[in-house]
Amino acid sequence: MRGSVLDAVVYVEEVHPRGESRLPARYTSSRLELKGQTLRPRILVVLPGTSVEFPNHDSLFHNIFSVSPAKSFDLGRYGRGESKRVTFDKPGLVNVYCKLHPNMAAYILVVPNRAFARPDSSGRFVLPPLPKGQYVVNVWHPDFPAIRREVTVTGDKKQELVMTLGS
Repeated sequence: MRGSVLDAVVYVEEVHPRGESRLPARYTSSRLELKGQTLRPRILVVLPGTSVEFPNHDSLFHNIFSVSPAKSFDLGRYGRGESKRVTFDKPGLVNVYCKLHPNMAAYILVVPNRAFARPDSSGRFVLPPLPKGQYVVNVWHPDFPAIRREVTVTGDKKQELVMTLGS
C-alpha cells in the first residue's frame, strides 16, 4: 500500500564505535525478489557490506539496475530461475528499477549502523538501546519528505520520540 507507515525506516546517523559494538546484531533480509512483475519487498534495509540477491521467479526476462549515487549497477537481462547479486558498500538510498518493465521499482536503504527500526502498523517503533549521548534520528519514507531530529539519550529509561510523516 502506497504511503503505508510500514514503508518507513527510522535510523540513527552515527553511533560511537564503542556504542555500536553493544548494539544487538541485526538480521536484515538480503533478497529482493522479482515476482509477479514486481520487486519484493518494496523497501529493503541493509547494512554496508551486505550482498543482496536478486532472484527472478517470473517467466519473463528482467534487467535490474540503479543509477543511484550510493550504488550504481546494471545486472543485464536474466530469466526465470536465475539470480544475480550486488554488494552495497556505503550508506545511502538506492533506487532499483527494471529496464524492461518501467512499473517495477523498489528501494534499498543502506543504513550506516545497526541502530535502526521499522514501525509496526500503528507507527510505533523501538530503536535498540543507545548509550547516553546526542544523536541524530532520521525517518525515511519513499512517499514523504525525510525527517531529521536531534535527540539526547539520558540514561536507561525509555524515551518517547514523536514524528509525523508528511509534516
